[in-house]
Amino acid sequence: MRMHDTDEVRLIEAQAAPTRFARGWHCLGLIRDFGDGKPHAINAFGQKLVVFRSGDGKINVLDSYCRHMGGDLSQGEVKGDEIACPFHDWRWGGDGRCKQVPYARRAPRLARTATWTTLEQDGMLFVWNDPERKPPPPEVTIPRIEGATSDEWTDWHWYTTVVGTSNCREIVDNVVDMAHSSISTARCRLTSKTSSRDTSRRST
Repeated sequence: MRMHDTDEVRLIEAQAAPTRFARGWHCLGLIRDFGDGKPHAINAFGQKLVVFRSGDGKINVLDSYCRHMGGDLSQGEVKGDEIACPFHDWRWGGDGRCKQVPYARRAPRLARTATWTTLEQDGMLFVWNDPERKPPPPEVTIPRIEGATSDEWTDWHWYTTVVGTSNCREIVDNVVDMAHSSISTARCRLTSKTSSRDTSRRST
C-alpha cells in the first residue's frame, strides 16, 4: 500500500472570529478635546458613542442613539447636565436615565440608555468596557504617568481613536512568533500615529 493512499489531508477549519473587545480601560483621547461643552462622536466597541461634559464638569459617555426614535445624540446639544436629542429634545443624563421630555409632564420612568464608566487621569479620558457590563474592580487601575501635566514637557498630540477588534491571543501569538516576525517586519514598518508625545525637555 502506498503512503499517499493511507494519509489523510488535514484540514484547518476556520470561520469569522466573533466580535469581542477586551475587558478593561480604554483611552478615548485627551480630556481637553471633550471639554468644550459640545457632544462628540466616538466609534468604539463596535458602536457609536457620544462623549460630553455636563454642566457639573463631569465627562460622560453614552450610547449615541436616543432610545426614543434613534436620534443621534452626538448631533444634539448639551443642556445643563444632560444631552438633548436633536429629534424631540429628550434629555439624557450621564447616568443613562431620561431626565426630561419637554412636551410631557414627566420623563418615562423606565427610559434608560447604555453608559460607560469614565476615568480622567493624566490629561486623558478612559472608559471601562466589560462584555458583562460589570463595574471595574478596585484593583484594576491605570499606572500614573509621572509629570504628565508638567509644563516641562510639550503638549500631547492625539490624531485618531481606534479601538481594535483583534483578539488579544492573536496579538501575543504574533509577538512571540520569531519566524513570523522576521518575515512581517521585512514587509512593513510597524508604526503608530494614534497618539504621540514629544518627550524632549524644553530649554530653560
